[in-house]
Amino acid sequence: MSTKALTRTLGLWMVICCMSCLEQPEVELVKRDLDLIDSLYSLHRDSLTALSDSICAHEREQLYQHLVDSMLLRQRQDIQNILER
Repeated sequence: MSTKALTRTLGLWMVICCMSCLEQPEVELVKRDLDLIDSLYSLHRDSLTALSDSICAHEREQLYQHLVDSMLLRQRQDIQNILER
């Protein structure tokens, strides 16, 4: 890859990164948009519920173990601080 092509690629990458950090414009939804969103949700509610339940079931054990590990680590740190006094 030539230096010119590398410079262009790097420049394009930097522009894309900077653009992603810009504030996103606020979107104003009108009644028609809200009605469409409601009808789409109502139409796909069963599949959305099943999907969210399966994601929760899959992630639950990992999240629970992470919370338990964090609490145990904190308790060990507290005990160590008391013993160092």
